[in-house]
Amino acid sequence: MKTMVISTFFTICILLSIPLASAQEVEDERPFNYKVGDKKGPGNWAKINKDWKLCNSGQHQSPVDLSVKKAHEDATMGGLNNLYSPEPKGILKNRGHDVEVKFEDAGGVQMFSDIFFLTQMHWHMPSEHTINGKRYPLELHLIHKTPDGSKLSASGQLYDIGKPDEFLTELEHHLTVLAKKNLKEKKVNVVKMEKLQFDTTSYFRYNGSLTTPPCTEGVVWNVFKNIKTVSKHQLNLLKNAAHDGGHENARPLQPLNGRVVDVTKEKKKAD
Repeated sequence: MKTMVISTFFTICILLSIPLASAQEVEDERPFNYKVGDKKGPGNWAKINKDWKLCNSGQHQSPVDLSVKKAHEDATMGGLNNLYSPEPKGILKNRGHDVEVKFEDAGGVQMFSDIFFLTQMHWHMPSEHTINGKRYPLELHLIHKTPDGSKLSASGQLYDIGKPDEFLTELEHHLTVLAKKNLKEKKVNVVKMEKLQFDTTSYFRYNGSLTTPPCTEGVVWNVFKNIKTVSKHQLNLLKNAAHDGGHENARPLQPLNGRVVDVTKEKKKAD
């Protein structure tokens, strides 16, 4: 396996030590919401809980706009090495504003000299990140951490409306049951990870944060450039499975504050 050359910038961010208590997204999202201007909205998250102060004071927050023209093309960024288990077990959970799949023993992704293990995935509607200023109907987040919990990474995949997504097709039955029976969680015996099918050779990378409280910083974000598709039916299933009535759950864009966004070098097309 080729050894990646690590830029000074990402050497610093990957070595950040994150307290275990603040390295997890909250599992119950009801104390806050995504309504701009509301007392529980994004501008007031830090006032709801003293442990969420970074949501307002942090300088390396997510999501951000990802501009191809402004990003730094980094030839040392190779393809991401996904080491996910092919069919791990999961628990489909309703966290209030979104739907999450919680994992154990799901494998992970290798970056630098570390393996970041997949702990959970969840969806935001509309997308939180934008690419070249465009917001898409859906974004999937995969949250990873090192075994000791001190380092975090997140992968983001954006979706436009079109053909059904193969991965969500595998979860349609479970999402329907979650919504119809008003359940908080449901076991999924097999999660077919090969159905995700990300283009891991073309992506943006930057140093950011969790996009939900406690807004922990030091998260290495990898957002795929390729836009996948999801059907309107699947989008509605995700909305209906969330018990808040399917309201939008996207945090507003955050300023870069001088951060550099790297992007993989485009391969030259053969003549």
